[in-house]
Amino acid sequence: MTIETKNLGQLFKEAREKYNYPLSNGREKSGILRVGTAKCNDCKQGYQWCYRYIDKDGKRRTISRVDLLTLKKIVIGRGLEWRIYDEKQAVKTAKQANLELHQIL
Repeated sequence: MTIETKNLGQLFKEAREKYNYPLSNGREKSGILRVGTAKCNDCKQGYQWCYRYIDKDGKRRTISRVDLLTLKKIVIGRGLEWRIYDEKQAVKTAKQANLELHQIL
């Protein structure tokens, strides 16, 4: 009897692919899937917007920009998913970024 062993990351990757399971909304509180903020001492506003995802190789990637609209354009341009999962929180996020909700949809 042969027992095949795999690391936990590989098992999650296979399950995600098999069941088309998206990344968790996790601790992101923006109301936009995979979007949050990260402290940035070099930024005038003190933080930057971050889109976190897992690439085809199972590696975690982050796209960061100071402007939320610029981040949205880059994310969509790379063919990644951009969607609102919590409209109430997304409205607050839009106000924080000095935008209207329709601009981040």
